[in-house]
Formats: sequence, structure tokens, C-alpha cells
Amino acid sequence: MIESSWTPRGMVLSELDVTPNPSARNRSADTRAMSSNDITTILTSFRSAPQSFAYGPAEQWISRQLGPLFDLPPNWDTYGARPITEVAASDARHLLLQLLNQDVTPPTVVPLPDGGVSLEWRRHSQEFAIELPGAMGVRGASAYFRDAADDAEWEDSLAAAMPRVLEILNGLVVER
Repeated sequence: MIESSWTPRGMVLSELDVTPNPSARNRSADTRAMSSNDITTILTSFRSAPQSFAYGPAEQWISRQLGPLFDLPPNWDTYGARPITEVAASDARHLLLQLLNQDVTPPTVVPLPDGGVSLEWRRHSQEFAIELPGAMGVRGASAYFRDAADDAEWEDSLAAAMPRVLEILNGLVVER
């Protein structure tokens, strides 16, 4: 959970920027896998973030969640999973910063076998996830919702589901 020093912004989430993170936006599909230099740079920034005074609580939390994903080797799930891609990690960080700065309850961050990242929330009978695929990041993102109590379930592209996504995310804002 995020430290108690987290400062609520008092805003209701009314929009979510789902444009690809500029640092990963212009990569072609065949160069989306990270090079060893990319991994070293990202690992250094993620792992040094908690000790840096330049990072706030949201950035520190994101670093602690995403950092270990870069240690996953190829085939980390024994079924041929790919390492996390720069596009997925960069876009996940971008989305997480927006969400956490609006006091949305932090999700569980889960690696996907295609090199992507899933942001997952569970509360009572409800499950909600935003999946950022490895090759496309936020451009191919999807949203999934299930409420076992109401027998409701849907899945759609993140862009197409945005009104429902915002409604769900606003329900996850931390009461302070």
C-alpha cells in the first residue's frame, strides 16, 4: 500500500490519457523487445527510485512494482513467456502515475506472457483489469470487468470502454 504521506488531490477522475508514453511511442513493432542497454537503463532508474528524493510516493510505489518484472527471464512461466517489453512497462508507468495521482487504489501489477503488463483490482465480488499487451502497450490495451454477485461481465478495448472504465476507477478512489 502507498505510504501515509500520500497527499490526496481531491479530484474526481474525469479522464485518462491513453496515448502511448512518448518515450515508447515511435518504436516499430519489430523493435519493441528491449535491448540489454534498455534493460540496464530501466533497471537502474526503477531500482534507484526509492532512494531518490526526486521521486514522490507514487513513483516509488511504481518502481517497486515494475522493477522486479525486469528480472523475469525469457520463458519465466515455463510456457514460453517473453520478458516485459519497454512499450508495456513505459505505458504501464504512465497509466499508473495518472491513477495513483488521483488517489485510485493501487492495483496488483502482473506480468503477461506476451511481454505485457496487467493492472488488476479485486474488491469483494468484483474483478477489474487493464491489460497492456507487450507489442502494443496502451494502443492495444483492453479492459475487463466481472462482478460475480451481479453475474455481470464485459471485455472491450480500453478506448471503447473508457466511460465504464472511468466509472469503475472512480469507485476505487481511496476515501481519506
